[in-house]
Amino acid sequence: MKRGNLNIVSDKESDTIDIADIDLDLKENNFLKVGDWFYGITGEGGFGQIVKVCHQFYEEYSRIPIGKKVGDYDKTLFIIKYFCSFDFKPRRNGTTCLLKDLDSKPYSEGSEEWKGIQKCIKENPEKYLAYQKYKVKNVESWKYVGYMAGPRFSSPEHTKEYFQELFVKIRSDLPDLFTFNELMEVAKKHECPIRFDEPEFRLIPTFKLYLYYNVGESRSKRILFHAIRISFNGNFYR
Repeated sequence: MKRGNLNIVSDKESDTIDIADIDLDLKENNFLKVGDWFYGITGEGGFGQIVKVCHQFYEEYSRIPIGKKVGDYDKTLFIIKYFCSFDFKPRRNGTTCLLKDLDSKPYSEGSEEWKGIQKCIKENPEKYLAYQKYKVKNVESWKYVGYMAGPRFSSPEHTKEYFQELFVKIRSDLPDLFTFNELMEVAKKHECPIRFDEPEFRLIPTFKLYLYYNVGESRSKRILFHAIRISFNGNFYR
């Protein structure tokens, strides 16, 4: 979804989060790092190198476990640039995003995967050179958050049309890249009846918010979003 978009459906440079900002027990893990070879299963799948390591932290929309709080470490995403298939044949350029445990290990020298990758590199020097020059495109993802909103929960005036018009105004007042905290501030200025820091996890929400972002774009442990989509469940009015 393009930056600055608001999509309604009925029915700047990013900061780098250093590992030093993460809990001590995580710093001591020998987790995957940029340059390591690993595998992906998206699309054709295959082997490639990690080109970006993106740590994410709990925010107000998150399902936060007991004992954790906003700003604590949540998970890590790895972006892989594919080079070869699972049978060690050069494949077309592409990327994938992985959610892996921090204790996952890259392929070590001498492993069958390592040998296969190195053989493919040796037999296809031109394609490997092209692979090295290939610039990775942004990998877009999204966060989904559900809320209980509508005429049954606040005012009869809070119809679908009301929220559609309201979110057009909210999006127009936000910068191209914005944090969830900035969204809450602008929504409050427009007297939005939704408490964005109180998402619904137990019941079927009546109102659904989708926030789109490029993996790795963040500021001060907060994801930088660039587009919004809202939709309404069938139970919005009943």
